[in-house]
Amino acid sequence: MKVSLIHHSQLDKKRWDELVENTPDSFIYNLSSYLDAVAKDWFVFVDENFTCGIPFGATKKLGVKGVYPPFFQQHISPVGNCTEEFIEKFLEKIKSEFSYGTLFVHSDLLKIKTEQRNTQVLRKDDFELKTLAKRSVKKAEKHAFSVKEVDPILTKLTELIITFLQEKLPWYKSDEAQLLVDLVSKMHEKKHSYALGLFDKDNQLVGGVIGLTFGNRMIYLKGACSESAKQNGGMYLLIHSLIEHSFSCDLLFDFGGSNVEAVRYFNSRFSAKDVTYHCVTWDKSPWWFRLLRKLFGKKV
Repeated sequence: MKVSLIHHSQLDKKRWDELVENTPDSFIYNLSSYLDAVAKDWFVFVDENFTCGIPFGATKKLGVKGVYPPFFQQHISPVGNCTEEFIEKFLEKIKSEFSYGTLFVHSDLLKIKTEQRNTQVLRKDDFELKTLAKRSVKKAEKHAFSVKEVDPILTKLTELIITFLQEKLPWYKSDEAQLLVDLVSKMHEKKHSYALGLFDKDNQLVGGVIGLTFGNRMIYLKGACSESAKQNGGMYLLIHSLIEHSFSCDLLFDFGGSNVEAVRYFNSRFSAKDVTYHCVTWDKSPWWFRLLRKLFGKKV
């Protein structure tokens, strides 16, 4: 089997996206437009006939090349008719080309021992609101909150969500938070986004959620609301509404997952089930580079 590593600037992106779109149960994370929006740099490992491939994010710091998971890309997954042999060649190649790396991989073809991570997925037949979710949805409705489909660009919903998230998550105060704005704009342009706004009794926008649609799946990307709306069940009402829309379109609902127990608990209130994916890491970078990363973390 002949294989090659192709930088995205040299990639036939139309051909790549056709492969992604024709792969059953493929993820939006594999599309070139998605990777262009979230990755500093990226490559695709493909066979010579373009029948299978895997994309991944890459970086180069102080002359040392590495592999990393871009923000808002939960995991990578094989595209096309991949085999165990292809996955083995992929791991062998990137570990030889890149000194260090972290990969989140969604595939049953991965046979090496890895750290396991979880995402939460909800299918229509499993959908049932647990007691807390039922109470919270009713509480939000009692306080006259309503949910409407909105244009995330015209309403600047992404920027509003970032503002609310800044209160508890410092990352959203950094320049990197612009990635979320760029991603939503690109996905909206490609008609892969779906957004819901949360309105109070005075019809003021006080929160919202953004989902991404691709294939048979709706992925929850990001959402937030004001503290008052949150305390009165606003997020439960938003997620419940997004789930109901997904099922009306015959889509399964992917929470985007989290290993944070509080987030996982929230997701489980809608009867979501854990789905496992893998974390692959290696580090053969120079000693001085490892020391700098230890001292300065992600700044290096």
